[in-house]
Amino acid sequence: MNTPLADQGFELKPIPAILFLNNKGGVAKTTDSSLTAENLCLTKGKRVLLIDFDGQMNLTMYWVGVDHNEDDELIPPRHPDYDPSDEYDQEHLTERSNICDIFHGRQVLPHSTFLGPDDPEDITSPRVDIVAGSREGMRDILQNLNKSGLTDKSTGQVLETTNAGKLISQLGKFCSNPALAEQYDVIIIDSGPTETPLFSAAIQAATHVISPYKPEEFSIMGTSTLINAIRKARLNRIGREEEINFLGLLPCLVDLGRDGSHEETITQVRNDFAGDHFPEGMMITNTTAISSRQKKTSKKPDSVFSLPPSHKVRKRCDPVFQHIHDEVFSL
Repeated sequence: MNTPLADQGFELKPIPAILFLNNKGGVAKTTDSSLTAENLCLTKGKRVLLIDFDGQMNLTMYWVGVDHNEDDELIPPRHPDYDPSDEYDQEHLTERSNICDIFHGRQVLPHSTFLGPDDPEDITSPRVDIVAGSREGMRDILQNLNKSGLTDKSTGQVLETTNAGKLISQLGKFCSNPALAEQYDVIIIDSGPTETPLFSAAIQAATHVISPYKPEEFSIMGTSTLINAIRKARLNRIGREEEINFLGLLPCLVDLGRDGSHEETITQVRNDFAGDHFPEGMMITNTTAISSRQKKTSKKPDSVFSLPPSHKVRKRCDPVFQHIHDEVFSL
């Protein structure tokens, strides 16, 4: 059984939060979030908490699945540990617990996934849990963000006076809560592409930011603006105290040998953004060995990191995720 995530009074050090961020869609942010979680769990023995902060809910769909409402819109799955007859659950939780609940003063229940111990009470073994996303929840937060405050849609009640700064700080406060260290070693956040206060909230919640990009002209447009937004957040920290470390631009969906255009674009980006790019040669290639393992199936998906270390795709991935691990967990 997962324990609700809230302040429980533990005197523990806040854990790192890795954010995958780009203001463009379709650049493999969700795939990279999942691959990082798999790598840290399966090869490094880490306890990973995923946060789906993208209204598309692809991360939630892959790891635990989603439901549909009467309008056939995606909604978070019901949490199996929510007890509608329990007074505590009624007061502090929602049946479809998701990350947007923190903006309404509620706690969240992470879902267990296919990577984790068989014993639900085991909080010490390597695993990947996920806090579900909510398309409707994010839309409502932005629509109801005004000078009067943030409105709880279910009751129509204005919960408190809320400006953009207060909204932005909320996710940072959640991710920097030392109580999380009782259950997890690292947080991974998959953020949506739209530049809104929620976009800023994701940056402010992170300790490490990675920006995946597809080596094509449309994908790299706006890169300078994105990097400047990260730098600005460093100078105006909201929600948590730890420094923001930009690990760099990561080439993804790379087609090697595609008349050399992707390799040329990567070289150009590395030259244009020297010091803000992953080391030379590190990339995520566009291959079915990865894409097929990131599709939701009726059985537990097979991870890239279950492939033999000698496999060409595994050999390509290992340096990337070893680099991420070393940067995040370096002493």
